[in-house]
Parts: sequence; structure tokens; C-alpha cells
Amino acid sequence: MPTAAWVALGVNRELLDGAFGDSTPITMRERRVIYKPLLLFLGIALLAMVSVYRAFFHVFTHAPQYDDTGFMLSLIQGFNEHGGLYRETFSRYGPFFSEFYFVIGKLLRVPITQDGIRWVVVILWTLSSVVGGLVAYRLANKIWIALLTQAFSFHELYTLEYEPGHPISLVALLLVALALALCIARSRHLAQGRRTSRSTVPKVKCALDPKRGWMYQTASGTAMRSQCSSCCAAIPGRFGLAGRSPSRLGE
Repeated sequence: MPTAAWVALGVNRELLDGAFGDSTPITMRERRVIYKPLLLFLGIALLAMVSVYRAFFHVFTHAPQYDDTGFMLSLIQGFNEHGGLYRETFSRYGPFFSEFYFVIGKLLRVPITQDGIRWVVVILWTLSSVVGGLVAYRLANKIWIALLTQAFSFHELYTLEYEPGHPISLVALLLVALALALCIARSRHLAQGRRTSRSTVPKVKCALDPKRGWMYQTASGTAMRSQCSSCCAAIPGRFGLAGRSPSRLGE
């Protein structure tokens, strides 16, 4: 019978019916495998669009009492034009921050201006909440928990609107991305361990041989006489089969 994985990959069920020679109705488990990732994607996408709308108004309309955006712009633009970090360009932050905005400004052609740096903050803010929701889904495997975590993460990162261009927006995204990577690595490690345990532990089948008594047969097909004769001998008595001939055990 076809597995749920084939259905999730979009294999035509009519082709499966023709290949296996019988009907293959979709089970509830297969429906969950198909629709659960789709519902998760739609929920996260809709919530992300609402988050972008809200972040846009917060970042572009908020005017804090203190504002270091001009300093951050001069730092980023100075490194992008002259280079020489810590030698020709003063910076209080590590080199990764300057290299990140070098990619944003030079390679992606995002203007390093008041508006451009605010759009970068909106994207980093939203992505951080999305990745936080994915981390919650990997841990709980519940869509509603993932969406609730995404909304809560976006709300708690509201301080990113105060200083556009500050490294804290980049640090927030890197931290949740690291948490997601650890969750994926943990899941793969557990899955590999389960596959290894299935392949190393042999399956044992017990059967009653009328001529040779109680036997057990391994998955390899080699029949061996049971070494626990006392245990096997107690089985007929436990089920009320003591004193009955092997030919009448099935009655």
C-alpha cells in the first residue's frame, strides 16, 4: 500500500491504484500529513503580513527622544565607502555587523538612508518573529502554539523600532536562527537513532511446532530451539492449553 509520504509528495492516487491493483483511499493520517504543513505556511504568512504592516507604521512614525540612527548610518556608509574597519573607520561593534551591511548596501543595492535602514529593521523584526514561531512548532508540533509564539515574539521585539540600524535587530534574528538550527539537528539525531535501533534489534517470532515443541524464529529465517524452556513451557498452562494435543490447540 502506498505510504503517506507519497501522497505528501503529490503522487497521483490514480497512478497508485493502477500500480498496486486496488483502491487506496486517503486516510485521516495522510490528510494530516498533506494539510498540516500547508496550514502552518498559510498561518505564518498571514501573520507575517500583519506584522510587516504594523512594523512599518511603528518604525516610520515613531520619533524617540534619543536617536542614534545618524551615527549608525555614518558608520555603515563609512565602512562601505572606505573600508579599513578600526583603522580608518571607527566602530564600537564587531566586524560581522559591518560586513552584513556591506552586503546589504553594496551587493543588494539597498540605499543606506533613513528610509532604507528602516526597511531593513522591518524585515529583520518580522523574520525574527517568523523563525521564533518555527522554533515553537519544531518543539511542540502544534500550529496554534507556533502562531501564538510568532505573535508574542513580534510584540516583545517592539524595542527594535527605537534605534534603526542598531546591531540588536541583527542579533535577535541570529539567536532565533541558532535555536532553529539546534532543533533541526536534534530532530535528525533522534530520527537517526530510531533507524539505527530498528536495524540492530532483531525481530523474534514465537511459534508452536507440533514435532519439536516450542520454537522461536528470528527475522533472518533461522529456526532455533528456545533456550528458555521453562518460560515457554508455562505458556500452555497460562492460557488453559495444558494437556491438549498440538492438533487441538487451534480449537
